[in-house]
Amino acid sequence: MAGRIKRFSENINIHYFSFEIFFHDELKAYPKMLAIKNKEIYYSKNAHTVVIQDNERKCLLMTENKLPTSTNWCLIPVSPAHYECKPTKKKYNKSSFGLKETDVVYVHSGSVSPWAGINQIIEAIEKGLPDNTYIFIHNRSKFNKSDGHHRQLFELKENGANLILHDGLFESYDEYYDFLLCFDYGITIYDPDGGIFTGKNIEEIGLASGKFSTYMMLGLPTILSKCNTYKQIINDYAIGQIINDKNDLSYHINNHSLSKCKKSDCEQFYSMVLDPTKAIDSFINALS
Repeated sequence: MAGRIKRFSENINIHYFSFEIFFHDELKAYPKMLAIKNKEIYYSKNAHTVVIQDNERKCLLMTENKLPTSTNWCLIPVSPAHYECKPTKKKYNKSSFGLKETDVVYVHSGSVSPWAGINQIIEAIEKGLPDNTYIFIHNRSKFNKSDGHHRQLFELKENGANLILHDGLFESYDEYYDFLLCFDYGITIYDPDGGIFTGKNIEEIGLASGKFSTYMMLGLPTILSKCNTYKQIINDYAIGQIINDKNDLSYHINNHSLSKCKKSDCEQFYSMVLDPTKAIDSFINALS
């Protein structure tokens, strides 16, 4: 729409916000989506500014859409505005879920699907967790026992696995953050499956992951799937560990790989890299 309007007025600037990167070769089986992608490629070349999350995703979009080197870029991570924890108002703690405060808990919050790493999580549970160590899975939707992965999780729990399943809703983001603050560590895994949204788009998810940003804001050291952005971050900041061919999720949990990562370092990383406030203000100021 904006591209067509610009054809009638050269004084209009287009600012293109890229939250998902769609790849031409993954759209071949979807003619309507492919037609939209071709229009996106055409009109994005005329954008005054392209807003995207990080340098890796910038390079992917530049190559995919054949954008000129003169393109003006603005990098804004998908990240919540800073949340100020109010300990006196806490609604949740580990005991709310039948856990001891001394238990070590890794939280996976979001979709419970293969692309969101559930196969790797199930594998880690099957291999066994250390004593007093749990994986807590919060499903953004309701669990459904007709789903094979969901059914497998319930079977593991019924057989005594150190696993907590939860699909409750939250009334606000503050309540959700309060819930996450119960836990010790985060799990952020993406397994590309070739889908339109869940193929190459999540292979280099980087700072487009709101889950990762939220964990960092709340000070939760995190186990991360391998992508170039995360590898660089872990090289520069002691905020988590990367899953790779040698060290899988089970390895990191059983070897306590996150034990030396500090809550304060994660919070500082959020403030330095992920807090979107300054980048958003800069972009808005540039519009005036």
